[in-house]
Amino acid sequence: MSSYILFVDDEEKILVSLERELEEWLEERGLQFRSAGSVDEALVILANDPDGCRAVVSDLKMPRRKGSELLLETSRAWPDIASILLTGFSDMDEIKDCIKAGIVSFMQKPWNRDILKAELERVTALTKLRRENREYTARLERDFEWTRKLHHAMLLGTEVAGERGLLDIASSPARGTLDCGGDLVVTFEAKDGSLYVCFGSLAVTGVEGTYYGARIREMLLLAGKELESNAGPAEYLGLINAALCGDFPDLTENSLSLSAFRFGRGDEFFSCAHAGGEHFALTDSGRLAVHALPSPVLGIKDNLIYPAKNYAFRDTTALILFSRPLKGSATEERLAAALEKFAAADAKHAQEAATARAILDSIAGELSLPFDSTIALYRNNR
Repeated sequence: MSSYILFVDDEEKILVSLERELEEWLEERGLQFRSAGSVDEALVILANDPDGCRAVVSDLKMPRRKGSELLLETSRAWPDIASILLTGFSDMDEIKDCIKAGIVSFMQKPWNRDILKAELERVTALTKLRRENREYTARLERDFEWTRKLHHAMLLGTEVAGERGLLDIASSPARGTLDCGGDLVVTFEAKDGSLYVCFGSLAVTGVEGTYYGARIREMLLLAGKELESNAGPAEYLGLINAALCGDFPDLTENSLSLSAFRFGRGDEFFSCAHAGGEHFALTDSGRLAVHALPSPVLGIKDNLIYPAKNYAFRDTTALILFSRPLKGSATEERLAAALEKFAAADAKHAQEAATARAILDSIAGELSLPFDSTIALYRNNR
């Protein structure tokens, strides 16, 4: 259908005069003149072809329903369409109602032809701009939704190397925000047969966060292949830090926090090193301990040392890793309660309750978390 401007007035002579004066102007712009003698008639025209309408020009005082009602319904149903109030009345209360309805321009009868044309030029351009912005926003939201899906597909696609342990991952993408991406989970088997589980988060989010997340994920796996036999997580983080300082100069400072956990074959302990103040929790037979090991983030300065520590890890032990935003945020109390609940359920071997998804759902409750959140749960095969 062709684009048009809708003129609404209960006086036929007004509509005839407008069409005659604007005929050439409309033709030059490829626009049609459409008219309605009442609010109800105008709404029918708009409902049948809302996308073709470039502007609504309405009288104020009309029988049965006023022009302010038309403009209000138009702004609610089709907010892209800009409107002009053209009236012989100057009742300020009525004009205020029209302003609330979202009119872009107000002109009194009798109108000045040149000024009317200038106003029509302005409001039709505004309608076009509003539609372009809406379409752009919709495309942007679709792109971010696919970015979220890509990021979480990479997270949930992580598998444990070997058959010694179970890695359970739950991720909850934030809704209604562009701050998607940021969490990292990577596992690999080192040359000496030890298993590494790496968990971290990027400060950058959105498309940038997903882009860097994919690149850093590959870097983490490559560094794992280069790690010498019997090297530990401290040496591994040293390799990562050197690579970040050398290969990612454009990455924002204070961007990457990472914890590396090494599980040796047959060991009843694991060693770990941290960069960026990461937290983790251990449960064993109902007992819960939350550990925080603050240290410099990765990628700021080369040749930094990330000390490693050892922790007992038996068949009854579970390692719980959680996103950095969950600590020190408004959800911290819910996180603590969820970890206690998990420890109690795990001690009773209540498998349905003792899962990463159960922990994350318990933190969120009935509300959506305001940020991307990830829980990773690792334990020996039982």
